[in-house]
Amino acid sequence: MIVVQTLFIHIYQIQFVITRRYRIVNQTILNRVKTRVMHQLVSSLIYENIVVYKASYQDGVGHFTIEGHDSEYRFTAEKTHSFDRIRITSPIERVVGDEADTTTDYTQLLREAVFTFPKNDEKLEQFIVELLQTELKDTQSMQYRESNPPATPETFNDYEFYAMEGHQYHPSYKSRLGFTLSDNLKFGPDFVPNVKLQWLAIDKDKVETTVSRNVVV
Repeated sequence: MIVVQTLFIHIYQIQFVITRRYRIVNQTILNRVKTRVMHQLVSSLIYENIVVYKASYQDGVGHFTIEGHDSEYRFTAEKTHSFDRIRITSPIERVVGDEADTTTDYTQLLREAVFTFPKNDEKLEQFIVELLQTELKDTQSMQYRESNPPATPETFNDYEFYAMEGHQYHPSYKSRLGFTLSDNLKFGPDFVPNVKLQWLAIDKDKVETTVSRNVVV
């Protein structure tokens, strides 16, 4: 049984536990997605200077330690050529005392890590929900891709399906908040939905328009 610790009871997190327990079956894909979310999260936390950390470089390899409450998170990384961001090159280890274990538990990391500013627990939990939803929906799309490999793309929709990886930097790259997994399957570009555009003609006096004052209509 998978248990996700919560500081706040949140419906998305309850749904996440139930859904991951009963609907996601490919452990290899799940682990791959969790690793990606964890790595992109940690990379962004370092780049945006969100967490307290130490870094040292030896032979071009960066050795990083994120400070946590009663724990540390260690990994190696290298700088990329774009914007001096880092790319993680090792598993991430959670260290408590003399014990070190590889982890992809991004919820635990966010709750334990020491931030460079006072934590807002409510906003942190909202962000965790985005990560949980990203994990669910990316795992769903990866499983679909495995059983429906893409053909040579020809249309715009084909290319959207072909390039389904999402943003390579943002950790919540596929959260799609408000979408259930059924919604995601129906409308997500990962699943090549057949959405037909319908045009409606409506009298102007029945339409309310809100625009910026700087926009000329």
